[in-house]
Amino acid sequence: MNSSLILSNILNPPVLFFFLGMLAIILKSDLEVPQPLPKLFSLYLLLAIGFKGGHELAESGINTEIALTLMAAIFMAFAVPIYSFFLLKVKLYAHNAAAISA
Repeated sequence: MNSSLILSNILNPPVLFFFLGMLAIILKSDLEVPQPLPKLFSLYLLLAIGFKGGHELAESGINTEIALTLMAAIFMAFAVPIYSFFLLKVKLYAHNAAAISA
């Protein structure tokens, strides 16, 4: 293996944070992320995935395979909450089933 590839992957920020988390557990540290940061991280992750996907889609263009995949994703986005609501309504109250399935 190429040592520069290994070094660049080890010094990648997600890998470094993974090792920081492992070290915090080993040392039994009370390391805690301040409250506003998890919301920021999740928003950043959603935006980064969306922009990266949109950029790749703009470069490759829409073909039949991509159009079918997008249609399947849209269909599943509607179908999964609908059928999960009816499955959950058997054991739960309707408002709880709706909240969980949404």
